[in-house]
Amino acid sequence: MASFGAYVKKHRIILLILLASLIIHLFLVPYAKFENETVRDLTIANKMIEEKAFRLQGLSSEISKEGTQQSFGPLFYYFLAFSQAIWHHPYSAFILMSVIIAISAFMLYLVLDKYYNRKVAIIATTLFTFNPWVFAFISLNIANPSFLIPFIILLYYSLHKIILEHNDKYIMLTAVALAASLQLHLSSLLLIPITFLLLIMLRPRIFLSKYMWMGLALGMVFFIPYLIYNTTHHSFSETMNFIFGERASVSRLENLRDSIGIPFMLATTFFGHYLLGTTKVFETHWISHLFFGIDIIISLLIIMQMLVLLVQLRSQATRARNRTYLLLSWFILPIILAIIPGANVSPHYMYLTYPSQFILLALFFTSSSYPRLKKAAF
Repeated sequence: MASFGAYVKKHRIILLILLASLIIHLFLVPYAKFENETVRDLTIANKMIEEKAFRLQGLSSEISKEGTQQSFGPLFYYFLAFSQAIWHHPYSAFILMSVIIAISAFMLYLVLDKYYNRKVAIIATTLFTFNPWVFAFISLNIANPSFLIPFIILLYYSLHKIILEHNDKYIMLTAVALAASLQLHLSSLLLIPITFLLLIMLRPRIFLSKYMWMGLALGMVFFIPYLIYNTTHHSFSETMNFIFGERASVSRLENLRDSIGIPFMLATTFFGHYLLGTTKVFETHWISHLFFGIDIIISLLIIMQMLVLLVQLRSQATRARNRTYLLLSWFILPIILAIIPGANVSPHYMYLTYPSQFILLALFFTSSSYPRLKKAAF
């Protein structure tokens, strides 16, 4: 009990911040948005409870009949069913999402406290948990991509353990995080090449480790429901057609704009037409311009910190250099992989870049390197 009290005292600042954030999230639950998909998914989850059914089918576009699977498993519905089993009310799913965000934020804090420092951890976690997009588009929007956040942070942590500490056992956590993400949203397919590239560049020996095979076997366990369902329903081709089917057609310029712009936007207050349509949040133009100016500054700070890290790479020790490669790759690689197909890019596709934006901002606010930047460059 004394050790628990000491732990709470040690991390009291972030715990108070997360408690305040959770209270705000819960206060906003009655303002959550219920879309057709939300009603559909809650209905499916409630049917699982009522019928005591063990669901094998992944995300479906239909309630009463079998539809094409839009994920590699049913994990999303089990999250919703868990919330409904505790409290049979539509709000329960949003409450669960608020708690998951708080837990994810604390996990992020622990990762950054371990691999950076306490200041960076507190600032980045605070920026993340109070980010308007996390409130409006994740916590108050019960959609399958919202549940990706904890698994993305777990994946980010496991790669730090493997690459920085050479603890190859964590490839099993990597496999679990990837497999669970694939059951939630197909944008997580991009995490596979990102993870592969980071490991092949920074920890190639992992591919000769016995833990790699153990991780692959553990990851395959998550695909058992998908394999059983598609084998018995002969629907592999339908799933593949959905994955590789055409997305909404956009111009190359629009693809570049969204692929590059959305990762920055997800760290700002800018919602744009995607969430607001033609609605105006503020009646007076100068307030809107003020917030837009702040958003521009935030984006410039992220860019500036990335440039600083690139300059510092040459003078960093191996461990710090690999940590920087991880951070920059987490932000840049999803952008590149979104540009290559030239297809439509929506904000939830870029959750994969979380939490890199907030780490970059925290590093900017805590950095003492700027007076030495010129010296480092030359």
